[in-house]
Amino acid sequence: TLLRIGTEHGAAVVEVGTNHPGELAPLVRMVQPKYGLITSIGREHLEFFGDVAGAAQEEGWLAELLPADGKLFIGVGEWTERIARRTRATVVWATPKLEFRTHLLGRHQRLNVALAVAVARELGLSDDQIQKGLDRCKPAKMRLELWEAKGVQVLDDSYNANADSMLAALETLMELPSRGRKAAILGDMAELGEQAEAAHAEVGKRVGELGIDLLIAVGKYAAVTAKGARNAEQFPDVESACKAVPKLIRAGDLVLLKASRAMRLDRIGEILKNTSFSDSKVAT
Repeated sequence: TLLRIGTEHGAAVVEVGTNHPGELAPLVRMVQPKYGLITSIGREHLEFFGDVAGAAQEEGWLAELLPADGKLFIGVGEWTERIARRTRATVVWATPKLEFRTHLLGRHQRLNVALAVAVARELGLSDDQIQKGLDRCKPAKMRLELWEAKGVQVLDDSYNANADSMLAALETLMELPSRGRKAAILGDMAELGEQAEAAHAEVGKRVGELGIDLLIAVGKYAAVTAKGARNAEQFPDVESACKAVPKLIRAGDLVLLKASRAMRLDRIGEILKNTSFSDSKVAT
């Protein structure tokens, strides 16, 4: 990406990510950004970071390495406030209390949009220009992407998952309208270390609390996740789930797909795309 930046470019947006301690600082030094943006601090890659504090410590290198004449765009929160104290740059606290339209699904996207708006305003864009940009911004593939299959709707968030994003996806599922049932097909969340079982149990409990009509749990922790749901089926792997899904899903259902990337839950998405549910009875 950096080698493709030319004199014709006025700005470059570069994502730097990490899943192990010590990875972020070299990337930030390579990019040498003037502005930094931290979207959230959550329960991710805990197998390697240990806890959220470890993740925040690593993410904070972006703030620490910004120049004094730069700016750090960040949302309000316990961990972000700690990170903000590590920077020499001016801190811009983003607020989701804005009036902009977006095609992105989920309440958690409000902060992401607010941060993008704050950066765009800093770069001199008007609110009209920002709204036009937001109008062109569609969900990325397999990231809360809503698509129609043959008789069902699929909320495809199968690209990746951690405990916080899983809970956010479940909330989004319940906020969307459907002709039939709300179903969640959930696979394992990877890299959670010692917190893996507790995190999967938390997700299953939330499925039950939200009143989701059907949970299809897949993977090593399927039984742990299924325990908290009102109506659940469990499968040890994606292959066995693929065989059962056409019999479990009905016409009119809204189906959430979510798991860590290693689960390859998108294979179930392909089954949903290629199965006709139009002749089935819509659940009432």
